[in-house]
Amino acid sequence: MSLEDMSLFQLLEQKNSYLLKFHEINKDELERLSEGSTDNLENFYYSREILLNAIKKLDDQTSNKIKAVKVNKQEKKKLIDILNLKRKMILSILDQDLAIISLVDEIKKSNKIAV
Repeated sequence: MSLEDMSLFQLLEQKNSYLLKFHEINKDELERLSEGSTDNLENFYYSREILLNAIKKLDDQTSNKIKAVKVNKQEKKKLIDILNLKRKMILSILDQDLAIISLVDEIKKSNKIAV
C-alpha cells in the first residue's frame, strides 16, 4: 500500500511505529556508549537518518490528509490516543538524545579522540 492510499490513522500509526524503532535504536546505542564503545556510531547515525526521512514522508502525507478529514467521537478518541503516544515517544527520544550527546562527549574527553 502506498502512502497516498493510507488513511490518516494508518499514517499516524506508522509514524508511531517508526518512532518506536527510533527509540529502540537509541536505547541500544545508549547501552553501547555507556560501556564506552563508539564502534557503532556511524551505523547508528545512518539508521536514524533513514528513519527520519521515512518520518518526514509520513508527515508530508499526514499534512495533506489532515486538512480533509472529518472524525466522529470514536475516531477522535483514537486520534487523541495516537497523538499522545507520539508525544510521549518524542519526549523520551529527546531525553535519550541528550544522554547520547553527553556520553559521546564524555568518551571524547576521556579518550581524547575525535568521535
